[in-house]
Amino acid sequence: MSERKDGGSAFPQMYDIRNASEQCFGSNDGMDLRDWFAGQAISAAMINVDIQECNKQGYDWKEYLAIECYAIADKLVEVRDKQ
Repeated sequence: MSERKDGGSAFPQMYDIRNASEQCFGSNDGMDLRDWFAGQAISAAMINVDIQECNKQGYDWKEYLAIECYAIADKLVEVRDKQ
């Protein structure tokens, strides 16, 4: 099974913690780029989804949207990695 490509961290942060005895550095990777891309895609997808048609065909429209948004995100990561 291949590992899912998530594009890496969208908003990584470095921080340091200073106290009287030592200085420590750490990081917080935040969300991955794939999740951020999917979150951006949801706005446009919400405008275009036909909820009644999804229900008529037996789909949960929320799940349908999530699948579509992650498909868009996967394609964005794929294209980004090629360039």
